[in-house]
Amino acid sequence: MAIQDWKITEKEFTQKLFFSLLCLPENVARQASFGVGFPKTKPSSDVRIVLTMQAIYPTRKIAGAWKGVAPEDEAFGHKYLAAVENAVSTATTPREVMSAVANLPEELKSEVSRRFAL
Repeated sequence: MAIQDWKITEKEFTQKLFFSLLCLPENVARQASFGVGFPKTKPSSDVRIVLTMQAIYPTRKIAGAWKGVAPEDEAFGHKYLAAVENAVSTATTPREVMSAVANLPEELKSEVSRRFAL
């Protein structure tokens, strides 16, 4: 999945990245790639730092609109988020979140790994 948002700050991006990686199975989070670039912004020619994660799966969110979301992708996303929300409901630290995600059912973690195609 990729999210393109020209208005997000570097701090907001790194926070979203950190929280997103915490909610993935560790084998997936460790392999997720991201990078930094310096493109020209639109419509002006100002240059800004851009932080990205490489997305293999075709789902994208560009300018607030989702693209490439199949019904089974959306259904799995809701199922996984519900499982994560339930598992981390009492977590108060990043380590507790990681531990809760590690204890999710194996079929959910395997499906996330398959969808990331790592």
